[in-house]
Amino acid sequence: MQGIAHKLWYDLQETAEIRRAIVRETKLDFPVVHGAEAERAYQKQIITPRANLKFAFPKLKYYEALQHLSYLRGTLDLDNVVV
Repeated sequence: MQGIAHKLWYDLQETAEIRRAIVRETKLDFPVVHGAEAERAYQKQIITPRANLKFAFPKLKYYEALQHLSYLRGTLDLDNVVV
């Protein structure tokens, strides 16, 4: 059992080493094939916020202030409408 696990681990390490080598080679080839400007698109960019906008929660009206809209009750079935 230990021999099988060791063989699987060795094969996995070998595959990972091959993949790392391919990535390193591709990283070196990319600027040559696509140009130095194309590589800039894959570099990390720092985005700075342009504004510091803060919005407070809107003031809710009292229930008594909405009594005149009572005729609208039941016009929508809230079980079938996305709210």
